[in-house]
Amino acid sequence: MSQLGTDDEAAGNPPSPERIALARETGAATPRVRAVAQPHGGNAWVMPAFVGAAVLIPTVIGVSLYLLR
Repeated sequence: MSQLGTDDEAAGNPPSPERIALARETGAATPRVRAVAQPHGGNAWVMPAFVGAAVLIPTVIGVSLYLLR
């Protein structure tokens, strides 16, 4: 079963009241279920930290070398 708006509405068929009720029911998941469904879990900080370090380290080295010349 696809999400609302992907197959049915693209083909010109509005979703049935049963599908709307099912979407509302499953969309109201408990916090525990939402936490399990989150793909990154509690590690959402890893990628921004990596990008920040990848930018900060060469910048600090470059500025240090520029000032020491």
